[in-house]
Amino acid sequence: MANQLLFELFSNENVVPAVVGNNTNDKINYCTIGCCSGLFEYYLPELGFQSSVSCEIDPLRAHFYTEMHDGTHMVCKSVADPDAKVEIIDWCKKTNVQLLIYTLPCQGSSTLSGKSARKKNKDPRNWLFEDVFDIAEQVKPKWFIGENVVGYYKNKKRGKTSEQIMRTRAKRIGYKVKFVTLDAADYGTAQRRKRRYMLAYLGNKEWNVPAPTTPKPKTIRDAIGHLPSLEAGQDSGILYHKAPNVRADLVELVRHTPTGCNIKNNPAPFNVAYKKDGITPLQYKFAGVFERSGWDEPAHTITTGSASIMATFGIHPGNFIGYDENGLPLYDNARPRTVLEQILLSGLPETFRFPDDMSETQMRIALGEIALPLMLKMFIENRPTD
Repeated sequence: MANQLLFELFSNENVVPAVVGNNTNDKINYCTIGCCSGLFEYYLPELGFQSSVSCEIDPLRAHFYTEMHDGTHMVCKSVADPDAKVEIIDWCKKTNVQLLIYTLPCQGSSTLSGKSARKKNKDPRNWLFEDVFDIAEQVKPKWFIGENVVGYYKNKKRGKTSEQIMRTRAKRIGYKVKFVTLDAADYGTAQRRKRRYMLAYLGNKEWNVPAPTTPKPKTIRDAIGHLPSLEAGQDSGILYHKAPNVRADLVELVRHTPTGCNIKNNPAPFNVAYKKDGITPLQYKFAGVFERSGWDEPAHTITTGSASIMATFGIHPGNFIGYDENGLPLYDNARPRTVLEQILLSGLPETFRFPDDMSETQMRIALGEIALPLMLKMFIENRPTD
């Protein structure tokens, strides 16, 4: 019923698409659904695209998105809301949107959630793509791109996986569609972030994806090796390059941790972290907690809690600086990475700027939830055309 209503609303002759680029330097308009604060599309303006309309349910993320993509019509509602779909379709048609991008919540499918397959299948967030396809069916943008964790495509409904449902719907609309699982580290980003992408084109041409762009991945050293060293709580004076404060006892453990190693491999007494009482050992759930990254490898996937020294694989690699009074080796940069370091490890340039009213916590959340922008840049550069 809802789909029929949408069809009736937007199949009439009163909806007249605007000329692409009208009063906007001839750029191609695009629409995003659930793309957080808009970091995924950072490179699109230089490729001739501009944001026309976006749907983001969280008011704060929606606010930051419009600050980073000035002129965007923001629909601050769930894409599952029928009124939201009507508004998005209306705006897409009025501005002749030719690219639709969606990066929907992954929490319902994440391996870190601890949910069984049955519970994941019941999580309504895992099926929001069906609402996005309702929009695509009415708008019919030339290019249609989706991104999510690999597990997102394995949820099942009525015996079919999410990916099978997507394939069926995309082909029914008229798209040539392909799915690829890629690691951003193979395409110029100094961060391991494996994601599965849907690439759909309204035509018969194949959307070709190039082979990995470099003989070896970009490393942490390549991305942040030029930045000045910092200890916990220090501020370099460079924008975003301020080290988070860390408890002194935890700093001491990490000062004794070599590059690429975990505190558990340190000599005693620097191999056990304690709670604030100094008596109860800290228990941590995930691998990589209290572990320094290696300089000559990409970073592990950045998380939203990257300001904590207990973030997974989030500690600066450090450099050997000498020995303590007992002859044990010491390493500098005993701290989590700074926001600037996370920016560079996400494939954004050093000139990148967040909105002025965005807190450091909000910046780190955005960088932890980011769909990596160099991947979208690569897809758009290799998009099929008529």
